[in-house]
Parts: sequence; structure tokens; C-alpha cells
Amino acid sequence: DTRGGQAAGVEAVEVDSVVVALSGGGSVVLAVDAEGSLHSWWPHAGEGENLEVLGRWLGRVVASVEQARTPERVGGALAAHRVLAVAAGLSHGVAVLYGGGVATWGANHRGQLGHGPGVGGVSSPRLVETLAEGTVITAASAGGEHTLLLAATGHALSCGYGLYGRPVSYTHLTLPT
Repeated sequence: DTRGGQAAGVEAVEVDSVVVALSGGGSVVLAVDAEGSLHSWWPHAGEGENLEVLGRWLGRVVASVEQARTPERVGGALAAHRVLAVAAGLSHGVAVLYGGGVATWGANHRGQLGHGPGVGGVSSPRLVETLAEGTVITAASAGGEHTLLLAATGHALSCGYGLYGRPVSYTHLTLPT
């Protein structure tokens, strides 16, 4: 069923420019615009939500539930970079940058942000500096408590909790041929 070209039950959201990449995870939506800027929002944020936690998951400061529901540009480490691709996990986000860098933010209780041991949650995007020198990332995927990164060499890297809850820290994944 459509009404006015829009499927019934689908809510239209205005982003100030053309969206070229999109990801949703948990309740967070991440969108990259044509200029390479990242926008985030939590469409179903409810009254009584912890605004500090919402802000950490969105990668930006959130002063109200209404603000969390509204797409806004994410700054932090991304202010000086163009975003190529994005991945939203259950409670964290990953941005692949033009040039092959990566920035992450959100919950990090399983090491899913890739910033190394002892780093807690990150409230705004932070560049990942634990990758081997010269590693160029071309794509990312984010799960509940882990992040997968695809290097230009074809190697897949993982951080956070791995298969069956085993901790993984930038392990090279080998696929059968």
C-alpha cells in the first residue's frame, strides 16, 4: 500500500542534502551525504532516554529526545575528513574515510571500536590508530559487539567479540577458497 509515493508505515526524514550511503543498527540511523559528511539520528528515541548514552551512540551531543530524533551532522574527528561508507552496530558506529582511514564511536565494552585495550565508550568519532601502518580500509560492517573491516588487500579484519563470544583483536580472517 502506498500513499503519495510512500509506503504505508514508512516515515520520511529530511536530510539537508543527497544521501549516498546509509546504515541502521540497533535504533541508530547513519547517513552519508554527497559531500562526505555523516548525519545521525535515533528515530524512535523516547521520553526518559539517557541523553548521554544516546549522544555516545549517535556520535554527537544530544540535549533533548527531539534532537536525537532529528538528523544532524556528526563532527569530531570526521570534521576534517570525507566519509566514504558507514556501518551502524547495535551501540556503535564505524565510518570508512576517503583515503582508507577509519573512525569509530559508541559503546566499547567488547573492544568493538578497535582503539585497543582499556578504552571505554567514545562519545564522538575518533580515528582508529591501532591498524598496521599502511593499511587501507575500503569497507566496514558492524554487528552487536564486533566490527569487521575490509582492507584494500582483500584481507578481512575483526575487532570486538568474535564467533561464539571469543574476544578478537584485529584478527586476520581467512576465507576458504
